[in-house]
Amino acid sequence: MEKYSNWRDAGTGIQPFLPPAPIKVDLRFGALVLALIQSYILGPFLALVRSLLLLPVALLALLLIGLKQLLVVKFFQRAFHTTIVGPLVRLILLLLGFHFIHHEIVSLKKGRRDANTTASGKRTAPVTSPQAGDLLVTNHASYIDIFYLYAHYDPVFVQMDATVTDPRRFRRISVGQALQTCGECPMGFARGQKQGTKEDEGTLQTLPMLTRNARAHREGPVVVFLEGTTSNGRALLKPLEVFRNQEDVDPESRLFPLLFKYNVNYPSPVFPTGNQYLHALRTCSKFDNVLQVKELSQGEVPSLSELHLPSANAKTYRPQEDADFNGQLAQILANMGRLRTTKQGIMEKKTFLEFYHRQK
Repeated sequence: MEKYSNWRDAGTGIQPFLPPAPIKVDLRFGALVLALIQSYILGPFLALVRSLLLLPVALLALLLIGLKQLLVVKFFQRAFHTTIVGPLVRLILLLLGFHFIHHEIVSLKKGRRDANTTASGKRTAPVTSPQAGDLLVTNHASYIDIFYLYAHYDPVFVQMDATVTDPRRFRRISVGQALQTCGECPMGFARGQKQGTKEDEGTLQTLPMLTRNARAHREGPVVVFLEGTTSNGRALLKPLEVFRNQEDVDPESRLFPLLFKYNVNYPSPVFPTGNQYLHALRTCSKFDNVLQVKELSQGEVPSLSELHLPSANAKTYRPQEDADFNGQLAQILANMGRLRTTKQGIMEKKTFLEFYHRQK
């Protein structure tokens, strides 16, 4: 659409913020009949049945998540999540049409299809799973990402304020807040808010404070959405400056790059903007939705213990150079999903949303 041409990436020609639009219908008789059945009979029927099932399941999940928070001992919280809450959230994904989600360990080295398998098919090393205090660095294309992460990892979700440079620009949020703000551009919250050393939600902290708290309290890994907001899945947005200086680095944390890749044809699970409830109905109308989750082999992931960035108080501090590691992470994610990177980021998304909502 030409009216959104200001947000077309110059290097790739991609408009990463526009929701997928309906494709042109094949006018051949057979294809036209199938399209009509899908759009006016099968699709609405699936959406109705699934939404009627989703409502009680979602309410039950909400109740059990609140109950889980009442458990004081972390061991029982984790066990409760693994045996009850996690499977229930996976059921939500199933009702949304995600019958099978393929999670694979990938290698970026040529000639290796499975990062943990030799050419003869033998396993070279066990798959390492993220532990408390590790960092899950991912792209972000939909609220489906959040459901998947919560079901499988029970992680700590965080947000970063892109408008400030102070190391204490991160805050912990609940899974409900992560879902509520999905598609938006959370920024400006760090101005005038309290700073602290605890892991309370809303308290501004450095990223290492959050990872150390998660590790000390035996919570899950910490999720960092590298783009800071959602795209339409066709390309990666410009990364946030998550690692600006050495104060943003916890050398005890391990990085786990994850790439979420969806079918971007309409109706698509990707959610760059819009109404989540209407979008969920459209998602339910599709019989089978496709999500691939790709995780980079740990042998190819940069080590934070070997990362050396300038100090925030260094006189030679230059932000444009400190973003190199963030750019490397973005390129890793792009290579994992065979996606292109753009110069459009969270600031551009904010201006796009202001214009987009004025047009509606």
